[in-house]
Order: sequence, then structure tokens, then C-alpha cells
Amino acid sequence: MSSGSYIGKTYMMKKGKCTVCKKVFTVKKDESLIGKLGIIPVDLCKTHLKKVLSYDEINLNDTRANG
Repeated sequence: MSSGSYIGKTYMMKKGKCTVCKKVFTVKKDESLIGKLGIIPVDLCKTHLKKVLSYDEINLNDTRANG
């Protein structure tokens, strides 16, 4: 089931704008993300979602001491 809404007799597909590449994309389940990655709000297109999910660990340049 796709994200979107009915307006009259026209079905409007939900659009997003990738946080990384600024490309406008149509939201499709399992192909894009509009929401949060941890506490960070993100919109990720198909290309960048695959890249983010392929990382074992994402280095966010956290400078806090472990402990």
C-alpha cells in the first residue's frame, strides 16, 4: 500500500525531498524513508537509503568520550 491521500477522485502520491542529494522522490514502502534515523529527521531516496542501511556502523563524528 502506497502512502498518499485522496483528493476528490484523484489519488495524490506523497513526495519527499532527499536530505542528502535534494532529489524529489515518490514515497514507496521499502524503497524510501521519511521519518527519523535515531533522533535525526531524514528523508532518504532509494539510492541513499540503501547506502545508509548497508553500513554496519554509522560514524556521526561523535566527540563525546565513551563511558
